[in-house]
Amino acid sequence: MSIGNRNGKIELMRFIMSLFVIIYHAESTINEDFYPRFFDIITLSKHGCMGVEFFFLLSGFFMAKSAEKEYNIKRNYVFNDSTNYVLKRYITLLPPVIISFFAVFTVNNLIKSHGLHETLYNLFKALPDMLLFSMTGVPYYKVNGLTWYLSSLIIGFIIIYPFCRKFYKKFSKIFAPVIALLLLTFLFTHNEPIRLSAVYKLYGFLRVANIRAVCELLLGVCCYELSKKIGSINWSSASRKILTVIEFTLIVSLCCYIFSPLSEAWQYVFLFVAFAYIAIVLSGASLGNEIFNKKWINYLGKLSLNVYLIQYVGINIAKKFLISSHYIVFIIFSIVVSIILSVIIMPLSNKIVAFIVKLSKKYHLIY
Repeated sequence: MSIGNRNGKIELMRFIMSLFVIIYHAESTINEDFYPRFFDIITLSKHGCMGVEFFFLLSGFFMAKSAEKEYNIKRNYVFNDSTNYVLKRYITLLPPVIISFFAVFTVNNLIKSHGLHETLYNLFKALPDMLLFSMTGVPYYKVNGLTWYLSSLIIGFIIIYPFCRKFYKKFSKIFAPVIALLLLTFLFTHNEPIRLSAVYKLYGFLRVANIRAVCELLLGVCCYELSKKIGSINWSSASRKILTVIEFTLIVSLCCYIFSPLSEAWQYVFLFVAFAYIAIVLSGASLGNEIFNKKWINYLGKLSLNVYLIQYVGINIAKKFLISSHYIVFIIFSIVVSIILSVIIMPLSNKIVAFIVKLSKKYHLIY
């Protein structure tokens, strides 16, 4: 069965994962140790960072799909195709990043009452943050700390895509799984505490965030290959039902882990749970896809990036005015503000993206 461009189950999970990340950051603001809130066993998104793992895997999946398509055309345009792929992603990400950057920057300055000189100076120092250069190693003033993910994502594309495009068959079947497992082993054995989410930790000149991005993008490549194999099997009706049960079990177990008090070391296990879930869903072999293929669900999926990027507006306002309120009020406020602002800014962001893409094509920067 062919793999579609959009899958309602995945779009819905993209949105839900973005909410888990908000809960994670909001909860860490008022409950840094993530002590259990309910019955001493349920936390509030202690492992919400797994949402980023989910996003990395998806990005690797669709990167592989694009690279395979270009590889099969058999054109010797590896540099052009690689530049085009990375530049397209960059110019698509930049407008929502810049809009959310100024929203967070404005709120922070109003809360902290910075003067004009300090505001302009901080703005200048924060340019790498705004332009997604934060994970390149340049010094910068952190405004929207969430952009590390997109900065590392672009770096990962730059490193991986040319090889994936040039040597797709060998790369996807041999190099991607081997390198991904080696990087995972390195992170598991060298991180203390054992976790994937040590974003800014350095090994020499390499940040964990960039190692993590490359590793999980490579796993996304493997996920695409596995998904194709699952989709190519002529499953019986009973087998499809069993596959659907497995798919459901995988995503429920991932969500349970996100709200569990288990240690961060389990992130490595549940990374593969997310891997298996994405492979099954995007294979098209499980049941129930038509139920989720709705316009409103696709809209939520598209909204997820903006929700992710704008979340610190609500969190910082809540931190200033609602820090003594009940934690449920704090978290709900953060989520609601993020969603409302995302609904407002997404149309503007989309128009800017469309304009930049049109301009880039006009001057042959992309095709």
